[in-house]
Amino acid sequence: MTLLSKNNKPQCRAIFRYSMYKLNNIGRKLPIDNHWHIVYKLSMATIRKQKVGKYTYWQIVESKKVNGKPRPVVLAHLGTAEQLLYKLKEGSVQKKIRSESHGAVQVFWQTAAELDLLAIFDRHFSQQVRDGLTVGQSLLLAAIHRAIKPDSKRAFASWAKQTTLPELIAFNPERLDSQHFWEQMDTVTEEQLEKAEKEITQKLFAKGLLSSKLLFYDMTNFFTYIATTNAKSELAQRGRNKQKRHDLRQFGLMQVATREFLIPVLSQVYEGNKSDKELFVPSLTRIRKKLAELNFQLEEFTIVFDKGSNSKNNFKELDQAKLPYVASLTATYHEDLLAIPLSDYQTVTVNGKDCLCYRTKKKIWGKERTIVITPSEKLREGQLRGLEQALTKNRGSSRNETKTQLTASKETKAPRFRRGNTKHYQGRKMSRNTPRFHY
Repeated sequence: MTLLSKNNKPQCRAIFRYSMYKLNNIGRKLPIDNHWHIVYKLSMATIRKQKVGKYTYWQIVESKKVNGKPRPVVLAHLGTAEQLLYKLKEGSVQKKIRSESHGAVQVFWQTAAELDLLAIFDRHFSQQVRDGLTVGQSLLLAAIHRAIKPDSKRAFASWAKQTTLPELIAFNPERLDSQHFWEQMDTVTEEQLEKAEKEITQKLFAKGLLSSKLLFYDMTNFFTYIATTNAKSELAQRGRNKQKRHDLRQFGLMQVATREFLIPVLSQVYEGNKSDKELFVPSLTRIRKKLAELNFQLEEFTIVFDKGSNSKNNFKELDQAKLPYVASLTATYHEDLLAIPLSDYQTVTVNGKDCLCYRTKKKIWGKERTIVITPSEKLREGQLRGLEQALTKNRGSSRNETKTQLTASKETKAPRFRRGNTKHYQGRKMSRNTPRFHY
């Protein structure tokens, strides 16, 4: 409501003219000379629907002048018809928000699609379907899980529910327990794995992902909790475990990977009681066979391995195969090389970084071989930290030993007491907290 003077001529829908009176002290009404106009501006809001994509939303709008032109101005968004009905009946709409991890699973799923992994799995693996998934799909899900967050098959469901993977592949994570993966894996044979591995490697080479001429060969082992009385497993055996769990049965894993992407091109699971040295020659034979199947010349590749595979017979096999290699030596067996001063080293640039090295030749296992010595600053810092921790621990144990000896020497001295039940200790009055001795 707006109060205007009589000289104004407002544009309105209803104008009411009235006279204002004033009550006097005896209750009479006296007219007032001035007359006023009361103007009611009736601005009506309306509800309109707004279609966005395939959804229809409702809004409260009011017509207002914007830059001299009438325009609908949104006062409130009501949402869909269902949401508006819920508000009218129950109150405000309760929104539920759920956060899911998407980036990593999307990258792995897209990579698998580009390499056509599911089609390769379907060609070589069983067509068995469990819980709506084929064997290839189950193995791919397990691989994505291990790549993003390595954990057990039992923990797959809880992890998958926190990602968008169930929406990407359309499966119910609650149904995928350990038994699901066991049943799917039991259908896969070693021959099927070799065929699938070969086709995947060929696909990677065709896409230029395995252009490296340098292969890394390594072997490791993993402990298990398989009981000693369980005779069903031939892989799980006792051996020297690299995680220091010699009390548990273990299995071994051999892998050959490329330099750039560290993608395995050859792998093998073996018994846990076999050493790296005795498996080197059979693994080398498999590597040569695999490269020959891929139509690559053996001389084009260089294999790199650590000192765990060093032996006279293994190097003899390398010499006969004429396969280029880079290996490491145990420093304690070559103290003459350690005695070479750093002043004889030369600075070389490798991958844009300067490093010290010393190049020489030495007869090892019946043949003169080229040796390159490089000091490792990272290894040196780690050894210094280990030495400092050991010294600190020894100093702490020495102090504790000294305190124990002093305490023991004090306890051996028996206190002298007066005869009888006395409250005095060597002439001093004892406090309430001092223990009493009775004879």
